Amino acid sequence: MQKEMKNRIVFLLVATCCAASCAKEGKIVSSEETFVDYQDLTCAISSSSRTTLGTEDNGVYPVVWKDADAIKLFSDTESSGRTYTTALSENSAIAVFSPDEAGVPVSQKRYALYPANRGIALSDGKLNVDFSDLRNQVVHTSVANNAENITKALLYSIAEAGETNLVFTNLCGSISLKLNDYQGFGARVHSVRLVTDKAISGTGLVDAEGNIVLCPTGAESYSATVVSHTAGGQSITRNPATVNASTSFLFILPANTYNNLEFTITMEDGRVFSMSSARQVTVEAGVNKGYPVLQLTTYYGSANCLMLEPGQSGQLDIAPYYTFNSDYTYENRRVLAGDGSYWVPEGLNSEILWELAEKADASVSGSVLATCSVEGTNLNVKAASSEGNALVAVKDASGTVLWSFHIWVTDTPADLAYTAINGGILQDRDLGATNTDKCDVSKNLDCIGLHYQWGRKDPFAISRAALPAGAKTGSADFNAGGFAQTSSFCTSTTATDDNGNIAWSIKNPTVRIKGSGVPYRWYKGAQGTNTGEELAFWGSKVKTTWETEAEALAEPNGVKTVYDPCPAGYKVTEAKFMNFVKGTNAVLASPGYNVKYDGTNTNYWAPGGIWEHNTDNLRFRGYRVCTWTATGNLNYPICLYAFSSGIYIQTHVNRGRASACPVRCRKEDSKTDTTTNLEEPEDE
Repeated sequence: MQKEMKNRIVFLLVATCCAASCAKEGKIVSSEETFVDYQDLTCAISSSSRTTLGTEDNGVYPVVWKDADAIKLFSDTESSGRTYTTALSENSAIAVFSPDEAGVPVSQKRYALYPANRGIALSDGKLNVDFSDLRNQVVHTSVANNAENITKALLYSIAEAGETNLVFTNLCGSISLKLNDYQGFGARVHSVRLVTDKAISGTGLVDAEGNIVLCPTGAESYSATVVSHTAGGQSITRNPATVNASTSFLFILPANTYNNLEFTITMEDGRVFSMSSARQVTVEAGVNKGYPVLQLTTYYGSANCLMLEPGQSGQLDIAPYYTFNSDYTYENRRVLAGDGSYWVPEGLNSEILWELAEKADASVSGSVLATCSVEGTNLNVKAASSEGNALVAVKDASGTVLWSFHIWVTDTPADLAYTAINGGILQDRDLGATNTDKCDVSKNLDCIGLHYQWGRKDPFAISRAALPAGAKTGSADFNAGGFAQTSSFCTSTTATDDNGNIAWSIKNPTVRIKGSGVPYRWYKGAQGTNTGEELAFWGSKVKTTWETEAEALAEPNGVKTVYDPCPAGYKVTEAKFMNFVKGTNAVLASPGYNVKYDGTNTNYWAPGGIWEHNTDNLRFRGYRVCTWTATGNLNYPICLYAFSSGIYIQTHVNRGRASACPVRCRKEDSKTDTTTNLEEPEDE
C-alpha cells in the first residue's frame, strides 16, 4: 500500500479503467477486459474504498467487496432506479455486478449509488438520497471492526453513455473520538451522541459533482448516535503505552463543514459527560479526522483538605465532577444523569477512617472531630477541642470508597511571602503540622506534617507521641540500620498491575503502595509501566527527558490538580520556591532549618524524614528534612533534602514516587478559565 493512504478511512470505489488509481494501490486491472454482458458492471476496489475492512497491512485496512453487495442505477428513463448485485464465493477486490432484472440502458447517462436501498429517485440530474442510516451507528473497538458503520458511507457515481465501468466517489467522511479511562475505574461507554449545526441525516439531493443539500426532517436530523456493540458497554480503560489503541467512536457524516460540535457520552452506569468543539471542522469525503485522545478524570469535591480551628464547623463539597483537562485541573463540571439532573451515587455516606490528636499515639474516636455527616452533596464536620488530623471517606451504598478528605485542625497557618526565594507565598508549616516550634523527639513531633506518596492526595499518619526512650536518630545510626518507625494508621502492599493505579489508590486511601523495583513508583497497571514519561499528578511539567537542577528550578508555576492534597486556595509547592542555601538564606536549627523567607525573618522547616519506597520504615523523622516538591523529573520526583551537612534540591533513587514525605503548601496563583475544548482533529 502507498504510504500516503496510511490511516485513511476506506471508502472510494475505483473502476478497472482507471489504471493509474489501481496501480497506485498495487492492483492493476486490464482496461481491455471483455465483458460477458453489456449490462454487467465490473468494479475494482482500492485501499481507499468501502465496505468490509480486512486485515491491517502497513497501517492500511484493505477493503473488499462481499457477497450480495448491491448498488442502484438510475437514468432519465429509469428515475426510480434498478438494483445490481454481486455474487462472490469469497471477499474480493474485484467484483461483477449484474442487474436483478432488466438493467438500465447503457445508451443513457447513468447515476449509481451504494448502498442500493439508500437511493430514492433521479430528477433534473440530481439524485434524491436517503441519509437516515447515519442517525444510528455502532462502535467497535478499532477501525478494523467498524464494518457496520463503514457500510453506511454512501458512494456515488456517474457513468457516461456506453460505459460499463463505474467510478464511485464518497459522499461521506468521518470523525472519530477516542476516550481513555486512565484512572483505571473500568469505565464503560453505552453510547456517544454528536449534535452539530448542519443536518447529518434525512433526505438530500446530490448533484453531478457530488455536492449534497440535506433536507432535515426535524431536530433529530442534526444528530448521530454511536452505540456500543458490546453487552455491558464499551470499555475505555487503556494505559498510556497503548493509548492510541483506545476505542474509536467513529461517526460517518456527509462531507460538509460543521460548527459547534457537541459530544454527549453516556456511560453504562447512567453517568453523562459532554465535550464540545468551538472549532470549525471540515469533513472530507473518504477521510477520517480523529481528535486527540481525551483523558477522562472523575473526582469528588473542589478540594481534598479542609482547614479548621479547634471547635470550628465547616463544610466540604463532595459532589461528583469530571474533567477532560490533560493536566488534571479542577473544571467544575458536574456529572449529569440521563434526564439532565445532577448524578449522585446512591446511599452517599461518610466514615471517619482515623483521627490523630496532637501528642496522641493512636486513633481515638471524637478526639479530632466532634461530628461528621453527609447532607446531600456536602460533608458537614465540626472540630473537637484538640488540634490534630482526621481522614474521612465518602462511600456509596455498597461501602465502596468514592473519595476521601483530610480534615486539618490547627490554629490557622500564617501565609508567608518568600520574597527572598522566588516570591512564593507559603504556609508557615507542613500540611498536617499543628505548630511551628522546633522539633524535639521527646516533646514535640506535632511540628512535623503528615506524609504523602508523591502524586497521591491522601495522607499517611504515624504516632505523635515521643519516640521511645533511647531511640537513635543520628545519621550514623540510621545508616547502620538503626531506629525506624512503623505506623498503626496505615497498611502497605506492593504495586501490581491490579493495585498500582489511581482507582485502587482512591478506594484504599490508608494503604501505602510500595514500589516493586526501580524507579520505585506506586503506580503501574492502568497507569502504565515502570519506565517512561511521568504523569503530572501534582501539576508539574511532564518529563520525557532528564532535567538538570537548573532546568527544574526554571520551570513555570504548576497548576492545582484534583490529586493535590492542599486546602482550597493552596497547592503543593514547586522546587523553585524551596531553593534554600545553607548559610545564606537558611540556618541549621539542629534538627531542621530556619529559613529567612524575606531576608530577615525566619520560618521553621521540620525534619519529617522519609517513608521508604519499598519498606514499612519511616526513617530520619526528627533528624532530616525530606519535603516533597510538586516538581517531578524523569523517573524520580524532586524533594527538599536537608540535614547538618547541607540543603539540597534533590532527585534520587532512594526517593522514588512510592516514598512518602511531608509537603508544604503555597498560595495558588490567580485562576484562569480551565474549560476544556476539543483540539483540531487530524487526518488518520
